[in-house]
Amino acid sequence: MSRHAPAPRLFNDRPAAGEPVNRMMKEARDTHARAFRSPALCNFYHWYWFTPPSGRWAYKPNGKSGTTSTLAFLFWAEFGHPVSTAMHAPGDMNDDAILHRLTTLDLFRRAHHRRDIDSLTGFLGDTTRLTTVRHPATRAISAFRYLSRSHALSHEQFARDRLRMTAVTGMDWTRDADSPEGFERFLDYVAYEIETEDEVPVNNHWGLQVSAIRPDLYPPHAVGRCEALGAFFGGLADRWGLDPARAADFAAAPLNAGGGARAFAPSPHARSRIAEIYAPDFEAFGYDPD
Repeated sequence: MSRHAPAPRLFNDRPAAGEPVNRMMKEARDTHARAFRSPALCNFYHWYWFTPPSGRWAYKPNGKSGTTSTLAFLFWAEFGHPVSTAMHAPGDMNDDAILHRLTTLDLFRRAHHRRDIDSLTGFLGDTTRLTTVRHPATRAISAFRYLSRSHALSHEQFARDRLRMTAVTGMDWTRDADSPEGFERFLDYVAYEIETEDEVPVNNHWGLQVSAIRPDLYPPHAVGRCEALGAFFGGLADRWGLDPARAADFAAAPLNAGGGARAFAPSPHARSRIAEIYAPDFEAFGYDPD
C-alpha cells in the first residue's frame, strides 16, 4: 500500500463535447442574451472558468492580477502538493505556462467541459466563485510592460495586438516600447478596443476587469486583491481546513511578475486616461484612482 495518500479524485474522463456542451452554451446565451454585445462574447466569457475535480469552486481568471500564483495555490489546495514540474510552451511567454495548461492537462477543467453537470449557469450559480483583481493603474502598466517584452523577444504572443496597436495609434515599437510615450499610445489602443469590441473580446491582460469577471452576472464569493494575495490565499485555506501560513507562501514570490524592462512613471495625462478608461473597475472593486 502506498505511503502517500492519493488525491481524492482526478478527472479520468474526456472533456465533454458536442451536444451537451452546445446545449449548455445555448442556455447561457439565452439566459444572458442582453448582457453581452454579441453571442460570441457571451461564449468567450462562459468558456473561461477553471474548476477542480471536486467542483467546490470555480475560478475566473483576470489577466495581470496574480493569476499564475493563484493557480499554483489552487493546485496545492485541491491536491495537497505543489506543482514541481514545468513545461516549455513556445507560444507562451509565461515561465510557468504549465499552470495555465491545467485544464488541457486534465488536472482542472473548464466548467463547460464538465461531464457531471447539465447546466452551466446552474453550476456557476451554485459553486463558490473566486477571482482576483488589481489596481487598474499598476495593472495597465504591467500589461504594457508585458506587451513591450513580447516585442523585445519578437514573440508570437500578442503579435496581433502589437500590429493592431500600430495600425490604430501609429505605435513605433522600435522607438516607444516600454516608454511613457508608448504607454499613452497603449492606453489609446485599449480605449479603442473597448469601444469597438464585438465578436472578439479585448485581451484580458488589459481589458476591463468588470468585463472579465462580470460581477453583475455571477458575483464572486471571494475576491483576492493582487496587492494582498497572501491574505486571500490564507482566508481560503482557513475556509477549506488547510494551513493558512503555507497557503500564504504562494504569494511570497509572485509568479510571472515580469521584470527586465526599464521602469517608467506614467505622465499626468496617462493617469487621467487610466481613470477615464478604467472607471468601471475603480468603482466596482473599490480602488482609488488618485
